[in-house]
Amino acid sequence: MVRITEVIYSSIDSQPILSKMQNEFLDFVNKQEKTCKKRHYRWRTLPEHLIEQIPDYLETHEHLKATSLIHVDISCDHVFGQFDSNDEHWHITGLIDFGDALVGDPVYEFVALHCTLSDLDKNLLSTVLKAYRTYEKPFVERAMIAMLLFEFNVFKNVIEHRSEDFSKVATLEELAESIWTIDDM
Repeated sequence: MVRITEVIYSSIDSQPILSKMQNEFLDFVNKQEKTCKKRHYRWRTLPEHLIEQIPDYLETHEHLKATSLIHVDISCDHVFGQFDSNDEHWHITGLIDFGDALVGDPVYEFVALHCTLSDLDKNLLSTVLKAYRTYEKPFVERAMIAMLLFEFNVFKNVIEHRSEDFSKVATLEELAESIWTIDDM
């Protein structure tokens, strides 16, 4: 029996199941790109002038890649933690329910982490990104693409937690900077 760590750290091409999961993610991204503008009109969270920018934004920025095993469903229900009374912090001790896992772009995972689980806490985002060693200039744009393509309306969470008035935001680039830029990185 193959140990999970051997599967995770092996080449995607050498594991048929990972290649299948990679194709599933890329198919999902293509489907989400085709229906993105329509979904955002249906959700009515972003103003029309930002929704109209979506096709150009998706076209001109780096696409999501399928490079890593991602959980895809990180939520409070799937994270185990333990409170340490010495430092008075919670520490993650486990993660369950990999039923939706795919081989995809880790930035897709960060959408749920940042916009729902951590309530847009940029300090926590900074910590996670430093641990992943993932923050580089295209990160902000790729994170915004992942957010636009995300299966659920995470922009609703942004409004709820930051009282964000999207009508005052001129461009998707400006919105991406306000949500994803971390000053100390």
